[in-house]
Amino acid sequence: MKFKWENHGTMKQTTLAWGLVAIIAGFAFLPGTSLAADPDSGVAAKKRVMLRVVVLGLPGQGKPMVTASQISYPGGSSYRRFLTQEEYGQQFGASPKVRQKVMSLKNRRGVRQVSLNPTGTAAIVVMTP
Repeated sequence: MKFKWENHGTMKQTTLAWGLVAIIAGFAFLPGTSLAADPDSGVAAKKRVMLRVVVLGLPGQGKPMVTASQISYPGGSSYRRFLTQEEYGQQFGASPKVRQKVMSLKNRRGVRQVSLNPTGTAAIVVMTP
């Protein structure tokens, strides 16, 4: 059984029209347009505080890439002997002096929060601009 479409032109025009309506509706609700609801308008905008999150890679100790190669080499004595987070932090994390210096950033103006990751290889600082 063959289907015969009648009035191809009207169907294409209808599809095209609905496609254009969808595109226009999508643009109308983008931020910055007059139809979009603006959560930052009015009094709430004055109370909103902009925060910046900065991720710092900390200088570490040891040679983690050499250890990773030894763990992944099938003929090696360390093959598949994975480190725990605590072991990784002790071997490759930042020194106590570096950790203390990073944590002292809490005392700086505009800094809201400072936290170290469990291995001591990175820090997250939340601050106001």
